[in-house]
Amino acid sequence: MIAPAAAILHYAATNKLCPHVKVKRLKEKKSQRRPVRKDDAEKLLEAATGDLRLLLIFLFHQGWRIGDTLRLIWRDIDTDAGMVTYHISKTDDCLDVPLADVVLEALKAFKATPDRVGRVFPWRDLQSVYRAPPARLRGGWCGLHTP
Repeated sequence: MIAPAAAILHYAATNKLCPHVKVKRLKEKKSQRRPVRKDDAEKLLEAATGDLRLLLIFLFHQGWRIGDTLRLIWRDIDTDAGMVTYHISKTDDCLDVPLADVVLEALKAFKATPDRVGRVFPWRDLQSVYRAPPARLRGGWCGLHTP
């Protein structure tokens, strides 16, 4: 929280709105990323429906970044060969990656509907995914463990 305040003070001093103030930065503890627990993942998959279920299956089994996953389009998926072209946003590279069996089956089931063209998932960004779950989970948040 100190970094944004220091940036504001620096901006104000540069624009002669206040005298220059040196702000000592404190060491901030980095938040630790924790993998989802297996039982929580299973609860989510059991409760999820439709596009959200497909997204969760894809994320849990393919291990892609969510942003790269949300940009996936149907023409990048070859269900016959069990492959997908992975567009890596950080490096702007493309890789042909095999699909996990469970992901392939879920994608085949979804692609069976004739209107499946364009993006695989309806969400454009992470925030829109976060707004979607309650309506797409049977029984609300399904008793997930939140430490």
